[in-house]
Amino acid sequence: MPRPLRQPVECWQPVVSASARGLDFMMKHRIKGLIGGGAATMAERSINAYQEASERAGLSYKLGEGLSLGIFFHLAETRERAVREITPWYEEHVKMFGPLGFVPGLPSRTMRPWGAAAGPRPACRPSSTTPRSGRWFAGPPEEFVAYLKSVELRFPGLEYVHVSNSMGTPQSVMLEQLAWFAKEVKPAFTR
Repeated sequence: MPRPLRQPVECWQPVVSASARGLDFMMKHRIKGLIGGGAATMAERSINAYQEASERAGLSYKLGEGLSLGIFFHLAETRERAVREITPWYEEHVKMFGPLGFVPGLPSRTMRPWGAAAGPRPACRPSSTTPRSGRWFAGPPEEFVAYLKSVELRFPGLEYVHVSNSMGTPQSVMLEQLAWFAKEVKPAFTR
């Protein structure tokens, strides 16, 4: 069997529950953590727990070190336009992640599994606070740069941020968004 050219092989694993047992296993085997898109406000607990696990393992990571934080994004000339544009795809996001508890702030009746028979589901739309909540970013590129810089300050050991568009976003929109991100947001982070 062919061996990897570079060893040890860097391994990454999603951090969801951030249980001490799971994080201690990650530290023992030097596994880095991925915190999924849309979870920036919920991630603080996981980021702190990951750092605490590093302390227990004698590694003393800085806050955010060894992690990659995911952020859903949508760029537009204004925040209002961005929210308007993501509305059709946001409901798909809620269908998937609402029942799992990854969409804080939704009424409990909205959190039931989508296959459950309990009448029609209420509409789930992003609000004007959605882009400010940290779960998503929606707005102009310069505001996204400022937001990412604030994340950088909150988590000084964080070296990786991964960005994506929500499920349900058409491929053409994803490609347009990623090109815009690469042109106007990424150059602000050259380190």
